[in-house]
Amino acid sequence: MTAIADPLALARNLAAADRFDEAAQAYRDAREVAPAEAATFLGQHAAHRQRWSEAVPLLREAARLEPANLDVLENLGLACERTGAIVEARSALERALAGDPQRFVARLMLGFVEHRQGRPLTALAHMKWAFQQARQRGFWLDASTTPAWLHDPVRGANAFMGRFPEEHAAAPLRGAGGDLIRVGAFIRGTLGLERQRSPDPRQAPKTHYFPGLPPSPWFDPALFPWSRRLEEAFPEILAEYLSVAHENAGFESFLTFRSAEQVTQYLGTTGPAPAWNAFFFYRHGVRNDENCRRCPKTAALLDDLPLIRLPGATPEICFSILTPGSHILPHRGDSNLRSVVHLGLVVPESCALNVAGEARGWEAGRVLAFDDTYEHEAWNRSESVRAVLLMDAWNPGLTETEKRVLPSVISEFDRMGREIERLKPVASNLSA
Repeated sequence: MTAIADPLALARNLAAADRFDEAAQAYRDAREVAPAEAATFLGQHAAHRQRWSEAVPLLREAARLEPANLDVLENLGLACERTGAIVEARSALERALAGDPQRFVARLMLGFVEHRQGRPLTALAHMKWAFQQARQRGFWLDASTTPAWLHDPVRGANAFMGRFPEEHAAAPLRGAGGDLIRVGAFIRGTLGLERQRSPDPRQAPKTHYFPGLPPSPWFDPALFPWSRRLEEAFPEILAEYLSVAHENAGFESFLTFRSAEQVTQYLGTTGPAPAWNAFFFYRHGVRNDENCRRCPKTAALLDDLPLIRLPGATPEICFSILTPGSHILPHRGDSNLRSVVHLGLVVPESCALNVAGEARGWEAGRVLAFDDTYEHEAWNRSESVRAVLLMDAWNPGLTETEKRVLPSVISEFDRMGREIERLKPVASNLSA
């Protein structure tokens, strides 16, 4: 073994024995014979000792010599972020993640870069995915599973993830005035910071639970003063329904199915194939202008009602059609923020809506209102079509102030959710 090779062999042996400080000195002596290997080890050694300023030039040199080395890119991004070289940090971290999307340290540090550059939602998404990836592999569960050189970033990210979502969702409350205590509790419950549960065990929303609303499967229509306007307009609404029903155009399935087998999970029948069809005025909060044009009197009334309006979500408003023999099987709705209002249009015998074990029949020209977070079902056991005008309304237990701020609060939740989903890591490009 030549004298030139001795420092490199010694450095490798010392590193293999976890004698890293001694190995670092040996690698300094071996830089001329193995510049890339020496720069990589020395840069990572400095980073793992949290000597960030020392690590940056070494890792830059290593990245120049081995531009495809993902470990080097990850550590360079880490060291640059810690020293404030944000543009360089982003470049290195994005290159590391392009090579392997499962590199959770790189993803965590990219979250810090996004935060420094004023994109806290994107920062939150990266950090959440980084923690999920790390914990799936047994890391970052506690101090013992977190390397010492990552303690500060992991603690900082944990603190940010615990603080920012509530601050972000609660931003619309600032300056809103009025009593918003229940909205604050709703935010904390939705984020899992507080356990929120209905005092009625029969009530179980699939997504959002708003605390403090009097639990009731059925609502007195008098709680919706505008329901009188629906009943008074019944003749005009019925006439427009009959017109479009006769034309038999503009109707579609209320539910979207990916397979024939899925239909049986939602619909039953006592006769031919079941069908729950709808002529939508609004679908997922989006107005169907053509259908509204075809029913101008109904549409004008609906546009004037104080219904729940959440962009991209509600209201759902339609002529809801249940064909003979069809049975909408028991199910639950998403949130008790909403109540569902029906105006009976065409109601044959043997049709009913069952909410929390209490069945009620529709009456033509009369309103029914219920909370769909209770298990409910509907059936048409007649030989004729059943038709109602269906719409989403606010839960009548909400105050005007709460109704004013809730769309913005829920919009912020949706923004967080969309950003987290957008940045979901793809499978690794590397082989196992």
